[in-house]
Amino acid sequence: MGCGKSKIAKQLSNYFGIEYIDTDSYIEEKQRTSISEIWNTQGEIGFRELEKQTLETLITTVQKPTIIACGGGLPCYGQNMQLLLHTGISFYIKQNTGIIINRLSQPAQQLKRPLIKNLTTTQLEKYVTLQILQREAFYTQANYTIDTQHLQKMKTQLSIILSL
Repeated sequence: MGCGKSKIAKQLSNYFGIEYIDTDSYIEEKQRTSISEIWNTQGEIGFRELEKQTLETLITTVQKPTIIACGGGLPCYGQNMQLLLHTGISFYIKQNTGIIINRLSQPAQQLKRPLIKNLTTTQLEKYVTLQILQREAFYTQANYTIDTQHLQKMKTQLSIILSL
C-alpha cells in the first residue's frame, strides 16, 4: 500500500531482463474494468477472491522467472502468504508511514484506491497506521525485508561490492 512495490518490481524487471506482472494490472486487464469498479460491484470479498485466483493462476501458468508485484492486501487474505512463500522468494518493502501517507494523499492515488477514496487527511493517517499494524504480521513472514529508510545506504554498499 503505497510503498513503491510496483515501481521497484518494474525496475528490477528491467535490470534483470525478466518479466514483471502487477497483480492489480493483471486483474484489471482480465476483468476489463478498474479495481475501483470491481470494489463497487463485487465488494472487498469479491476483489480478494479475484486476487487469490490471480495469484493461483500466475503461480501455475508462469513457466519462467517472473517478478510479481502484489497488491498490499493480497498476502493478508486466506492462505496467499503461504502460497507466496512456498512458490517463490518474497520481499516486504518496508516504508516509512509518513512517506506512505504523503504518497496516498495525492488525488491521483486516492482516485484509484477504493479503500482511501473519500478519506480526509486525518482519516487517511489513521487508516494507514491501522492497516500497517494489521498487515505487518503477514508482511514480516516474507523471505526478506527491505527497509527503504536505509535504501540509499544499501545502494552505495552494493555499488562498492559490485566494483570489487
